[in-house]
This record gives sequence, structure tokens and C-alpha cells, in this order.
Amino acid sequence: MLSPVIKNLALPLWAGLFCLLAGIVLPWQAGMYLHNHLAVTLEKIAGNVHAQARVRDYQQGIWSSSATVSIQSDLLREPVELHLAMHHGPWLGSNPEAHAAWGWFSVNTRLPTQGGISIFPAQSAVDGWLYADLFGLIHLGGQLHDATQNLGEIRLRSLIHNDSSQCRGELRLPGLKWLAPAGELIVADVVIRTNLQRDHGERQGDFSADALRAAWIALSNTSNNNPMLMPALPPSILLEQPRIDVLFAKSTQISAAWSSARGINLSSLGLSNNIELGHLNTRLNWQNVHWSALWSSVDVSALMRSKIPALNAFTYALDEGNIRLEVFELSQAQGQLFVSGELSTHSPVQDWRDLELHVYTELSQPTLVAWMLDMGWAQTPQAALEQLENLRRQGWLDAPLPGQLSATLDLWRGEMSLSNRRVPLKPQLQ
Repeated sequence: MLSPVIKNLALPLWAGLFCLLAGIVLPWQAGMYLHNHLAVTLEKIAGNVHAQARVRDYQQGIWSSSATVSIQSDLLREPVELHLAMHHGPWLGSNPEAHAAWGWFSVNTRLPTQGGISIFPAQSAVDGWLYADLFGLIHLGGQLHDATQNLGEIRLRSLIHNDSSQCRGELRLPGLKWLAPAGELIVADVVIRTNLQRDHGERQGDFSADALRAAWIALSNTSNNNPMLMPALPPSILLEQPRIDVLFAKSTQISAAWSSARGINLSSLGLSNNIELGHLNTRLNWQNVHWSALWSSVDVSALMRSKIPALNAFTYALDEGNIRLEVFELSQAQGQLFVSGELSTHSPVQDWRDLELHVYTELSQPTLVAWMLDMGWAQTPQAALEQLENLRRQGWLDAPLPGQLSATLDLWRGEMSLSNRRVPLKPQLQ
């Protein structure tokens, strides 16, 4: 007798339950997840780059929340402040900043125009966004605030059960300004490309970042007490088309290059005001290197006090690792500098005498003479040539070709040699 009533109410009841689940329960749970995990996740990410992240002013609702994140680091002269606007799924709304209507949650923020790391130029209003879709894929991207240009997207997928993850995509930014303790790094027209994957702890893929130009501006330590005089411009380096590529395989390889570089206003450093650094091409790779252990073993103060224990600690940390500089090439109009080398250990590692190093350097004589004059190591070209000739006669330098100079540094079984000269190590290590 109640069955017709139940049948008539079944569809509205199921529809009501679905709306309750999708419209109230799931958004609230997604909001609770963000509230419980946002601070922990940010602290973990910041800890990997030697920074501290603090979440404050957290306001939680059913469908949206907000918070302010402050990031501080010894690598930043000023903190970074981000105001996060978070929406809880599954319906995120037709939000043009998040580029998604369905998902678990989205986080939107205006990228800062001031602070330790900021958008440059400051007039560029850029929105950053992150959202997790219903399939578990995390999207990270940005666009100009007026929605006239999409700046790209990076997609992250983490498959916890089989210990694998993926990170793919491309992101473009107008420019970045980094206030470092030693100065300012300004990069214009940045493009970041990533195609990375991790399978059972093994990394594969590649990552690259390039820009139209970059400038490093040192902090000025001089104060101008005369208001009638213009303050001196700080030392700086201007790079054209810098690029960094990282390749992950059985061994990790990092390449860096720029098309040209100039040092400007360097007189306060005792150098010529305008130094042409030329075109750079360098490639470094390594295998089985535990970088955290290696960096922690490098203690300059311990090396100054007692060199052998400090070298032992470095050798133990390197263990069976291998670091190889395949090429460091700096080309100028008058010539080029070429360096290659390899650092490894003789296994099994017992002490510093198992450390093996080989470095080969080759450069054109006109380039070296120009650098000696710029660095103030010689007053005239003739004086520089005489110094180089004396070093060649003493065996510190080789001359494989006319106008070319080379030097080789070898460390093997506790013995060191520089080109054709044996260098006794025992007096140096006392």
C-alpha cells in the first residue's frame, strides 16, 4: 500500500542524497583536507629549498576558504607573501583562473610584485593557480590577470600504489626578480619546460629553463655622503639568452649556456669597467653522488684547522660517486677557454689518498693576456707575456700549439702534479 508512495519518493530522495553528498559533504571534506594538510605540505616543500613556510589567517567555509602564506629563507632578503583563495570541489565553478569546473579543490593567488621573489616588471599582474581534478591530476599554471593570455600549465600525477609520478608541461612568465643576500637577480621572459617521471624511486626525463636575458646586480656597499654627486652604479653582469637543461637517466646531467655576457661597472671590484665574458657552453654530469652528504662534509673552517681529516670526510662522502665536467667552454672574439675534468675515488675508500682528480685546461694566449690586464695581474701586455713565458719555462704551463696554453692538474694516490711539475702535498697538508 506504501509502495506507490515510496516509488514516487525514491527519485527525489536519491537526488537529494546526491546533492547533499556532492554539494555539502564532499566540499566540506575537501576543505578539511586542505585545512589539515596545507601547512604540512608547504613546510615540507619549503624545507627542500632551505626555507620556512607559515600559514596564518586561515578562514574555512563549506565551499571556499582563504589563507595567507609567508615564506622566509636565508636565501631571501625579504619574505614572500601569498594570499590564497581556495575553492572546494567537486564543483569549482566556471573560474577562468583555474581553467576547470570539476575537481576536488583549487588554489588561486596573485603572484607577488614585491618581496624576496616577485614578478618583474612589477606592472605585470599575473595570477597563479593550482587545482586537483576528479582523476587525481594536479594542474599548475598561470595567466595574466586580465585573462588576455594563458601562460601555460604543468601537470603532476602521483600514483602512490606503484611508487611512480609524472610532471609534464610548459609555463611561461614575464620575468622574475630575486632579492638574494648578495644582490638582485632579474630574469626576463622565463620559460620552464618539464617532462619528468619517477618509477620506483628512479628519476627519468628532462627539465629546462631559459630566458631572453638575465642580470645580476650586486649590493652597493658604498654610501654617498655628498648629495650633489650621483651615486655610483653597482657592479652587475648582463647575460643574453641564458639556458639551463637537466637530464635525468642513469646519471644526472646539467647543461648551462648563454649567448653572451658582460661585466659592467666593475671598477669598485678592482676590475675593468666593461669585461666581455663571451659565449658559455658547459656540461656537468654525475652518478652515485649523495649531494646532501657531500655538501655537509665541506667545512671550510675545519679545512683551515686540520686539512687531512677534512679531506677524509669529503672522500668518505663522495664514496663511489663520480663527477665529470665534460666541457666548460667560454668563447670570445680573441679566443676561448676550455676546461674538462673528473672527480672520483679509488674503491674501497679508506682515506683522502683514494681521492682521484683530473683537470685539463686550455686557453688562447690573447684571451689570457686580456684577463690578466682586466684583473690587474699585469700592467702591460708585454709584462703579461713575460709572466706567461716564465711559467712555461718552469713547467707550470704547456704550449701545445702556437698561441695556445694548457695546464693539467692530477691528484692520484696522494700525489699531485701540475702540468710537468710535481707538487709535494705533505707540506701543504700540515
